[in-house]
Amino acid sequence: MLKRKVLTIISTICTVLAGYAQLVVGEHATALDSITGTYLCSIDESLWGNDLTTTITSPVFTEIKVNGTVVKDSCTFAQIDGNKSWNISATMPDGTTREARLQFTFLPIVEINGKVEKNIYNTGSVNVLLPDEDITSPCRMKFRGSSTNSHVYYKRNYHLKFIDENGEKADYKFFTGMRNDNSWLLDAGTLDRLRVRNRVLTDLWLDINSKPYYAEQEPKALNGARGRMVEVFRNGEYQGVYNMSEAIDRKQLKLKKTDETTGTINGQLWKAGVRSNVTKMWEAPMYDNNSDSWSGMEVQYPDFDDVNPTDYSTIYNVVNFIANCDDHELVAHASEYIDMPVLIDIFVFTQLMCAYDNVGKNIYWATYDRNEGPMVTPIPWDFDTSLGQPWKTSEYHPEYLNPDKDTYTDFGSNLDRFLSRMITWNVSGFVDKGTQRYIDLRKTVLNTDSVVKRFTSCIDMLKKSGAAAREEQRWVKSYDLGGRSVDFDTELAFVTDWITKRLDWLDRRYFVPRLGGDVYTDGVLDVSDLNYFVSQLVGKGKTPAIYIFKYDMNEDQEIDVNDVNLLINKLLGK
Repeated sequence: MLKRKVLTIISTICTVLAGYAQLVVGEHATALDSITGTYLCSIDESLWGNDLTTTITSPVFTEIKVNGTVVKDSCTFAQIDGNKSWNISATMPDGTTREARLQFTFLPIVEINGKVEKNIYNTGSVNVLLPDEDITSPCRMKFRGSSTNSHVYYKRNYHLKFIDENGEKADYKFFTGMRNDNSWLLDAGTLDRLRVRNRVLTDLWLDINSKPYYAEQEPKALNGARGRMVEVFRNGEYQGVYNMSEAIDRKQLKLKKTDETTGTINGQLWKAGVRSNVTKMWEAPMYDNNSDSWSGMEVQYPDFDDVNPTDYSTIYNVVNFIANCDDHELVAHASEYIDMPVLIDIFVFTQLMCAYDNVGKNIYWATYDRNEGPMVTPIPWDFDTSLGQPWKTSEYHPEYLNPDKDTYTDFGSNLDRFLSRMITWNVSGFVDKGTQRYIDLRKTVLNTDSVVKRFTSCIDMLKKSGAAAREEQRWVKSYDLGGRSVDFDTELAFVTDWITKRLDWLDRRYFVPRLGGDVYTDGVLDVSDLNYFVSQLVGKGKTPAIYIFKYDMNEDQEIDVNDVNLLINKLLGK
């Protein structure tokens, strides 16, 4: 067994629930679910399928029985399995008996103890029980999220900010390969019947995305958040599986810090948390530096309270350029404002997932140092509503999210202006580069079997640890899912089928090397394309304007008779 380290911060404000200390398996603390009367213990996965002989103790109970046998020096748990239970009988000091169950998991356990509210940080304590370490710390906590940050939802998201006994930041590195920090997020997958869309797809994004434009200055910058699946308790009640992840912030992106001596703002970060004409870059009204948001564009760094008034001029200049420049200016200068390699990856990724909720919102915008120029880089986040999953609890796999739908035309009212304009005129070969990027990725990380395996492997992990069964038991006919129950097998089968069909459709109909004039994208140039072309020119065509570049035969950002003549000549082989 791995040598175990126990880290505890003693503090008068750090209140540990009694359930945390009532049962200790070897050196492993347990978490008690008051709903089902089940203790959960996190141990190393290498023990699965093997016998575990260990002590089982308690500072409270005078006698402990496992499956009816009194535990003296030790007991043996035969063939450890995450889906098995052992009956626990414990005698209290007053002679009464408590009956419970004990289960094992190899996922980390996170216990939240204290009052949690929306948008208000309260101080409580958090126990993080890892297979090789227990950490108990004071913590500031609140409910987080946008549409799901409401009392009407039951499985809520959390933001945890760990502190020490003096109330100062306390950094922890909970997982190998992740950062050492005080700020951690717990993503519930509230609307996701599979619960893992966000974690799996964020990992996929991290594997395909290009480095931000300032990577040479900051090679360790990450434009995404790493994380692990964990099991969460709040105030003694089991809440289910969660994605515990890093935050998208200055530290993750390695943005240049604000000068604390002079107050000079350098790096900046904003979040498009709600969809608006500003976050979609359709218009650029004047901003107010005395406000912590500009029409849905929320200040993230530097913190508004630290620099009030803030300065929106950098992001304003980008939005204003995209919203108001003409097509020729767009072609000439777009790459001066937006990090194109990253934007191309977002174009491919959102189309891959049909991530309609990541168009016009759920995106961060960052500038490394605003004093070096107007360039911003985008960072997508929150992929719960994707792969055929809507954000509406009243719907379940609706037809408008079928795998043959185009993210950039079927949801036109929500379309980002920067992406629509880049696609419309294939600015600097934007669509062509996106197509080639997709084709290259299909050979490796976007291989169909590889993408599907990411999901099957994650669900297999939840099943093996026992977390899948506990999640399904906890969320039966859940309001959050429109009265449906969590059902991993059914949803995994749907996602597998959806991904397979989606990649096939993208291969055949969307990410296809461009053939000028091929408005049907069928790889064939014939008279039907010419007829459709003419209909479009005279205002009778139905092809979405976003694909106008297919008609722009001479690439002059204008559609006229010259383009028709070029198409005719092409058809005649001239």
